[in-house]
Amino acid sequence: MKVTKFFVETLLILLTASTIKAQEVVRCGTTQHFKNIIQKDPARAAVFEENNKRIAFATANNVNNLFSNNDTIYLPVVFHLLLTNQNSVTDQQIFDQIQKLNEDFAGKNGDSARIPSYFRSVWGKSIIQFRLAQRTPDLNETNGIIRYSNALTQYNVNQTRIHYTAQGGANVWDPAQYINIWVGKLANNILGQATYPNMADPAEDGIIIDYGTLPNGYYIPFNEGKTLTHEMGHYLFLYHIWGDDDGACSGSDLIDDTPNQSDATSGCPSGIVTDACTPTGNGIMYQNYMDYSSDACLVMFTKMQIDRMMQALNLFRAGLISSLGDEPVLSGQNNVSVLSVVSPSNRVCEPSNYYDITFKNQGSEKITQLVCSLAVNNQVNVITLNVDMNTYDTYVYRLDVNNLQAGNNQIAIQVLKVNNVDDDDVSNNFMAVQTVYAVTKPLPFSEHFTTLGFPPSGWYIDNPDNSITWAPAGNMGAYIDNYNYGALGQVDRLVLPPVQLPAADSIFFSFDVAAAVYSSFSENLAIWDTLLVEISDGCSTMYETIYKKTKADLITVNTPVTTQFVPQNSSQWRRDSIDISRFKNSVVTLSFTNKAGYENNIYINNVMFRAVELPVALREKGYMIAPNPVTDYVNIRFLQMPAQLKRIAVYDVKGNRVAYENVNKGTYYRIDLSNQPRGIYFITIETNDRKHTEKIIKL
Repeated sequence: MKVTKFFVETLLILLTASTIKAQEVVRCGTTQHFKNIIQKDPARAAVFEENNKRIAFATANNVNNLFSNNDTIYLPVVFHLLLTNQNSVTDQQIFDQIQKLNEDFAGKNGDSARIPSYFRSVWGKSIIQFRLAQRTPDLNETNGIIRYSNALTQYNVNQTRIHYTAQGGANVWDPAQYINIWVGKLANNILGQATYPNMADPAEDGIIIDYGTLPNGYYIPFNEGKTLTHEMGHYLFLYHIWGDDDGACSGSDLIDDTPNQSDATSGCPSGIVTDACTPTGNGIMYQNYMDYSSDACLVMFTKMQIDRMMQALNLFRAGLISSLGDEPVLSGQNNVSVLSVVSPSNRVCEPSNYYDITFKNQGSEKITQLVCSLAVNNQVNVITLNVDMNTYDTYVYRLDVNNLQAGNNQIAIQVLKVNNVDDDDVSNNFMAVQTVYAVTKPLPFSEHFTTLGFPPSGWYIDNPDNSITWAPAGNMGAYIDNYNYGALGQVDRLVLPPVQLPAADSIFFSFDVAAAVYSSFSENLAIWDTLLVEISDGCSTMYETIYKKTKADLITVNTPVTTQFVPQNSSQWRRDSIDISRFKNSVVTLSFTNKAGYENNIYINNVMFRAVELPVALREKGYMIAPNPVTDYVNIRFLQMPAQLKRIAVYDVKGNRVAYENVNKGTYYRIDLSNQPRGIYFITIETNDRKHTEKIIKL
């Protein structure tokens, strides 16, 4: 990567940030969050540089076509309230917060009277406004305020739990269509945090604020709703007004109409305030929303800050502009949406399955008839459904499919007519789902990931959060990108086809694995990357863990790898084998299961089942001596370790002991007879209570 002067200067500005000195609270965790991202993934720095270049070019060339008519731009917002006591925040506080946010952005805030005369010429007023969502991603009605019962007592913004329902947080709504705002009790006295455009995993893109910062919240003097205004500035690519340089005066917020400033402001100053970076004139702009003054003192954006946010919205978050998230669900008179298609399993072991198709009346007219096409692997059947659906009613139709093909199947549903007329909104009347019909495989069975297509035929990926999951790794098999997977504890499965295990004496499941960690084992982390092999009966999803490795047991590279781990040679792989003999003579399904710990990549390859049949003599007598005749070494193998085994010895025909083997707790022994003359010998296996003697011939 070419390191440009702009890149170096900008990165130094942001990465030298430290916590705010001599303040009881940390008003904003955004800069530290960004620093953590860059340290974890240095490649993001290039994205950051490119974003700034695009902003600079767009600003210099007045590229702002989406906003040329000066019409108000409305952006949909959803508040995820994660509170142990939901009574801590009322709906009215959220309504007040949206109103405050809109007033601040539009420059219609009553406290703008505090803007001094010498800064009024650069006071900016935006056409960006915010509305609470009125529809969910699956087209249900909402008021944009979502309350959760699984909340934790507090959230550490340096972790990711607040972003994931399974970890006591809340899953993101499509970040391209909604501004996600998580509200909870934040640890370490942090008031808020936001993500810059393109700088976070989509599942974690948005804003986090402490509930005490809402209007009339408990966090005095930061309880007038200005924390969200500040964090929304970051979300739209504004930096702190002082440039995060700890007083060096060399930093910049990349905005020309804000005065240079040495450090964050605390409290609520009055009059002209100068510092080392602006020692004369009108002083610093402690009234700016991107400073750290108390809420009562924050009253303005500048014109160039507004322009930068508009450009960032246009370039990086344009999906919010066209989003219908803040529009009512109702659309037209005759409008039916396909709300969901749900089956008992997206992976079946029989050629039949059923699908519950839920339709929803999104129009103003009562619906009495639907004409739909149902396609199973492109085989289309048109059906007519007589229904009784008032506005917002749902109707469930069960589709039985009995002729699924081996491998991947697509089931597609489309509404053709509503009340015998065309649907008024065709954007929501189609849905397709996939089902894998996994045909049971006999042994021998192996997979080396050399054929086209992933996952291989009959395999299945279970990706509950629709985020990072198992993926092809070329000639290295399959891998999962835990390096970028911040959803701590999230489980992703790469499921094999069902396998018929024979009635063999022993059956082993083996595979090659390569793995590394990012962190040092000296770090006290609660969750690390974990690889499991799970097994279920038939096609069941009730799994039993038969292999689990994490930390030092898992890795194949002894030192932390702070870049994306890619195995370089055979020494960075290990062959692991699991005895699954107890499941013999049954149909089983195995899964490679990754539990994400945000460490580094895990690879698997050369998957194989191996059935072992014991020799008849070993099974019947409990031991076996071979080969016989022998030329050099003779092997003694026990089915199980004999109780109280004392010695194994070899005698010639005269009764002389010619070889002796010290016994231990093993089941396998090897005796060297290569220096003995040809002839007849006797092997004696002696325990405390008996002797077993067999004749062998030395050639």
